[in-house]
Amino acid sequence: MQKVFNKVESDFATLSEYNNYLEEKEDIIFSIVNEEPDAETSKAKIRAYEEANKAQIVIRQSQRADEERSIEDRIAAEQRELERRKRELKEMEKAVALTKRKFKQESTEVALGVS
Repeated sequence: MQKVFNKVESDFATLSEYNNYLEEKEDIIFSIVNEEPDAETSKAKIRAYEEANKAQIVIRQSQRADEERSIEDRIAAEQRELERRKRELKEMEKAVALTKRKFKQESTEVALGVS
């Protein structure tokens, strides 16, 4: 059902038209799920809608797939950036630890009078 009735709000001129579309979708689903007497009519509506809107359905599915890929790409990029930052932080922590050790060694040498 979602693959066939896959329009989004921006596909409609008004919010009212979009809401009517959603309501029709809900009515069809309700009829089929609850095995209402008009369930077969609802199934026929789905088939007729699919046939009449085949091109738009394919376009919307393609757009959704593109959007999902884009989101997945952004998530992957954010994960790579997070890993890079973790590595950078570890390197900084190592540098701080090394500096502390050198400072401690130099302080000890100064305290002992070693040049």
